[in-house]
Amino acid sequence: YLSLQTLFNRNIDSLFKEFEKNRETISKRYAAQYGITNPSPVNPNYIDGFNNDHQDVILNSFLTTYSGKNPNNSKLDLFKTMPLPNWQLNYSGLSKLAVFNGFFQDFSIRHGYKTVLTVNSFRTNLDYEENLIGTPIKRKVDTLPTSYYTKYEIPGVVIDERFNPLIGINIKTKNGLDLSFDVNKTRMLTMQSSLGTLDERNSTEYVVRAAYVVKNVYLSFLPGMKKIKKVSKKFKKGQSPEELKAKTPKGNDINISLDFGIKDRISKLHVIDDNTVARPYEGAKVITLSPAVKYNLNKNLNLRLFVDYTKQIPYVSTAFKDVRINGGLTVQFLLN
Repeated sequence: YLSLQTLFNRNIDSLFKEFEKNRETISKRYAAQYGITNPSPVNPNYIDGFNNDHQDVILNSFLTTYSGKNPNNSKLDLFKTMPLPNWQLNYSGLSKLAVFNGFFQDFSIRHGYKTVLTVNSFRTNLDYEENLIGTPIKRKVDTLPTSYYTKYEIPGVVIDERFNPLIGINIKTKNGLDLSFDVNKTRMLTMQSSLGTLDERNSTEYVVRAAYVVKNVYLSFLPGMKKIKKVSKKFKKGQSPEELKAKTPKGNDINISLDFGIKDRISKLHVIDDNTVARPYEGAKVITLSPAVKYNLNKNLNLRLFVDYTKQIPYVSTAFKDVRINGGLTVQFLLN
């Protein structure tokens, strides 16, 4: 099952309206399986017994709409949905091209997609009744032209899909600079047919990372480090600069990193036949910035100086802007 055909639809409210409209077509197709063609006296756009609140009409209209399929020929049996493969692609051959070979040690592109269709639970409907030819005959309210009971009770269906990443680029230059750029996109749709609600959660994230290693750095001002005496420009007879350099203590590497990210997430609750535009009940734009410097004093002890900055701009009026800054120096001691 794939639903990426509608993942990039910016107007999520119009897509929900399309889902509501598609119930009329699905209702006619479901009823046609049992030879029922008379319109519902409650709403003539639907077939009698397969009204707008019929569980199978709702669920199949939902799957049809959000997978971008035609409601006139989409499959009507949820349990016969064909599983389709997800994918993960990696290409690392760009660094071998002549135009990049002189600058980059590694240049790779990544892309991945995964979607999961989940039926939370289902059971046989004890209220369901059918005649000898398999046509449903029992309604939710016997004295009114309501919908027929369905053979199975399926309270909800969830679609969880994510591009992780939609596009990812990793670059390592020949002078030791590491760069990466990722775009991630996710969507989770929870259709509660028993409640007539659709919970939609979307997020888009941009992440930039940079790292650089400064090799052989000796920080003599740190506690426990030997002080380096100034080297005289005058050499003794027979003493070379290489010999003086050999007497200098060997330094360690400094790892400098910087992470920057922007994440947009928004959640909306759609109500079927409510005739109102769904408003966000949760969501925010989150901006993060995390520079850090790490230095290994020796094989057992390392220091890390860091700052973590997070700014959250909410999309709902009940929440407030939030800015948090954490920073400090961590000392890590390793026991081997």
